[in-house]
Amino acid sequence: MATVKTAISIDRPLLERIDRLAEELELPRSRVLALAAEEFVQRHERRRVVHAINQACQDDTEAERGLRRRIRRKHLDLVRGEW
Repeated sequence: MATVKTAISIDRPLLERIDRLAEELELPRSRVLALAAEEFVQRHERRRVVHAINQACQDDTEAERGLRRRIRRKHLDLVRGEW
């Protein structure tokens, strides 16, 4: 994987915390920052997917609602036969 150097501005107290964590994990500071950025991006990508799923579930049609009712009735019929 190719890496690219970049310059960023970080408040000194945060940088000190990052440095302590890097030392504790025995990782270079740049690796700690890269891992943090990766996690941040993944978290937002997951939120985007969950939002899309939620939107799709809310935008159901009358036909879909009817299908769900029929499925529930069929399921109830099957369950009643088991008990």
